[in-house]
Amino acid sequence: FSLCAQSGAQAMLMGRAVALFGALLLHGTLTEPPPWTALLQPEQHASTHNAMPHASLRNSTLSTTTDLRQHVRHATPHDSIRNSTLSTTTDLRQHVRHPLPHPPVAQQDHFVYQTCEERRPNNTGTNVSLQLKDYFHRKLNPSVCDYKNYFRYMVPAVGLTARVVSLAEGIICAAVTDTVLYLLHNLVYTNPKLCPSMSFDCYVLPLSNCTFVKKGKLPLLEERMNQRGVTNCAASVRQELGLPRWATDDWIVKEAIQYLMRPNKRTVDFMNAVSQRVAVRTPYLSLQIRTGLRFTWVNERTKKSPLPNIDRKLQQAVDRASRTNTTIFITVDYAPVYGMLKKYADKAKVSTFSVPADLYPTSRIGSSQRAEQFLGTYYIQNPRTKLDEGLAWIGNLLMLTQGYEAKVTMSSNIGRFVRDMMWCGQPVPAVEDAFPKPYTLPHNKKKPNGYEKGKGPTKGKK
Repeated sequence: FSLCAQSGAQAMLMGRAVALFGALLLHGTLTEPPPWTALLQPEQHASTHNAMPHASLRNSTLSTTTDLRQHVRHATPHDSIRNSTLSTTTDLRQHVRHPLPHPPVAQQDHFVYQTCEERRPNNTGTNVSLQLKDYFHRKLNPSVCDYKNYFRYMVPAVGLTARVVSLAEGIICAAVTDTVLYLLHNLVYTNPKLCPSMSFDCYVLPLSNCTFVKKGKLPLLEERMNQRGVTNCAASVRQELGLPRWATDDWIVKEAIQYLMRPNKRTVDFMNAVSQRVAVRTPYLSLQIRTGLRFTWVNERTKKSPLPNIDRKLQQAVDRASRTNTTIFITVDYAPVYGMLKKYADKAKVSTFSVPADLYPTSRIGSSQRAEQFLGTYYIQNPRTKLDEGLAWIGNLLMLTQGYEAKVTMSSNIGRFVRDMMWCGQPVPAVEDAFPKPYTLPHNKKKPNGYEKGKGPTKGKK
């Protein structure tokens, strides 16, 4: 990224150059990349429906709260960092209520992943976005790597999108304190045979050009913040760069998320292979639904599907796509929803797409198993498999962010991730909180412990 970008075309070229440079840096961290052409044909033993991964993994990834003010900052393990990057007075609902735009009418038969600056080069504030991402890049990739600037940061053992937000907040604090991060985390989703580091570098461009051999126990990032007198990382960045007043704490965090989630060549190849296999046509409306049915007592006890609200919203999504001559890319946690969508889509002659279930190892999991335990065993018992749960998840999430607009479940971490990745420049993105209360309690049933009406199980409960 460059502070001197003068046009959208220049920004696009600069973004591609950085992506290529980062991919070259990353080459040494990955083993021989799998032959993605093999993924164009499903494995023989895989399930045939387009269901999402196992409920226990999804449950660890998604937040059950519907209070948007909590956002996804609850995933941060350090209160000092969380408090430094989140403005508690910001009403996040303002970011999801807005008129939806009209997309281009010409459909295309190929998928190309693009960054925010490539998709919306003329948006107000794009120059500020480029300035901030250039700042992150310069600070995290110093010309001289000094071990005394090496501090550890513990990424919480939570769901994938919650980890992304925690790491993005760490990026902001590392940049403003001139710190090189030593990340303490282990992505259980990653296939260690394909990427032994089991880190975010398996899927995205490296955060730093500095590599050290750790000598003893490193001090925490909070200690570095105390040394520099930093109490609010986002405010410190805003002051240092002289950012405009509309660049709120949440806006800065979403810019850090976008900087972190720059896919490497491996992830781009995966998305391209998926788009070829299912014949994705663009532009599409992104649809992300969290029903909660797979990990609430409603479905387990009654085996019923109280989905009238979702059914109506699916019809509205199809009507929207039909009016604008576009397609639909969907992610959902409950397989029957795919059939419900297809019923309306076929009638309206609207094409729908999703990442096939057989690309997720957890599509093979038993109902009594936890995904975290299953994946470790699966990778050991299938040493030649080319599947990677983390790659399928991140590829799916990034493909969702490529829609011209999105209808999501904003009480879900994934819904908020889609919003943040589609938030290009200053204008709020075309992301609608379309599924605020996707399921309800059946009548005359006793509420289980930890259940809050309209929210499902409370935090920490299943």
